[in-house]
Amino acid sequence: MLTKRGFSLLLFGLLLMGCSEDTKDSTQNTKESEISTEQESQDEEKKVPNETNRDTESNPPEDNDASTTVEAEEIVEETFEMDIHEFKEAWLQITDMSGMERINTITNEDSFDAGDGIIYTANINEYILLQAHLDYLNEDIVSIFIEAVPPDESYSDADIDVAIAPAVLVAILQPEITSDERGDIIINNLGWGAQGVDQETLDKEYISNNTTYVVKNMDGLLYSGMKAGNIEEIRERNN
Repeated sequence: MLTKRGFSLLLFGLLLMGCSEDTKDSTQNTKESEISTEQESQDEEKKVPNETNRDTESNPPEDNDASTTVEAEEIVEETFEMDIHEFKEAWLQITDMSGMERINTITNEDSFDAGDGIIYTANINEYILLQAHLDYLNEDIVSIFIEAVPPDESYSDADIDVAIAPAVLVAILQPEITSDERGDIIINNLGWGAQGVDQETLDKEYISNNTTYVVKNMDGLLYSGMKAGNIEEIRERNN
């Protein structure tokens, strides 16, 4: 049996079925337009050779450039092929269409270089924080998490918002999966909002669709989110 929080997640999943497809189409069209424009620019550059190109051809780079390229390739991580700007647009679109006014905001945005990528943070509201790890190349999302105080048994507005926020993440980054699959991942496999599961001690990972879903309680704050790729394979590669 599901708690009220679990039922809220499943109900919200049904609401997200239609609008998540619209979001996917919108972001895909944006990507295709950017790729087309970039290709046209590259074609023009090829037509007009310059002195720099000729100098490069006459004097090929030394071997140390090759080693630099290898090092750069080694730190490339899998991403969701969506940058943070597209994510924000999708978040606001979905929460607006679904009438979720309390989480239909993104404020206090900040970012900094973490050495292995860019860390982006923002507030959804006064009790939900958004944190994402972005790659250097396109600022695409490598991982993204909701940080909040765990929901309790009062079923307040804050509890409902915290319970629903992870469903919005999944709907945006994986619009191809069904609402039932979303509910199964969040409630049954991670225990988020499930009856009989202590939300204060949650610490679970679930791997599916080449994505790692995570719920973890750290010092009284609950982190729920997604990382692109299979975390077990990533750990093996890094060892």
